[in-house]
Amino acid sequence: MNEFIIEEYKSLIAEIQTLMVEARQLELYCAGAVAAMYSWFLTSNVSVALAWFLPVVIPILGLLRSWALYERVRQMSAYVRKTESYCLSNEICIEGWENSYQKIREHGLTPTGILFWAFLLLLCLIVPFLFGGN
Repeated sequence: MNEFIIEEYKSLIAEIQTLMVEARQLELYCAGAVAAMYSWFLTSNVSVALAWFLPVVIPILGLLRSWALYERVRQMSAYVRKTESYCLSNEICIEGWENSYQKIREHGLTPTGILFWAFLLLLCLIVPFLFGGN
C-alpha cells in the first residue's frame, strides 16, 4: 500500500477521533452551562420570567455546533470508506471500520447525541414553568 495513503488514513482517523471528543465535550459544557444558569437563578431569586428561558439558547447553539461537527466527520468518513474499500478489496472478511460504522452515522448525529440534545432542550423548556414563577 502506498505510504501516502497510509499516512492520510492515519491523519483522517485521528481527526475524526478529535472531532468526536470535541462533540462529547460540547455536550458536557452545554449541560454544565445550563445547570449553572439555573442554579444561579434559583439561588438569586431571579423573578424576571423571561430570564428563565435564556438557557434555551445553549442547547440550540450546541445542537447546531454538534451537527456541524458530525457533518465534518461524515465527510471524512466517506473518504476513509473509499480508502478502506480500495485497500481491503482483496480481504474477503474485513470491510474496514468506517464501512461497518457507516450505518450509525447515516443520519448525522448518533442516536445518543439526538437523545442528549432533545433531553437538554426539553429540560430548558420545562424548567421555566416549574421554577420561573417564584
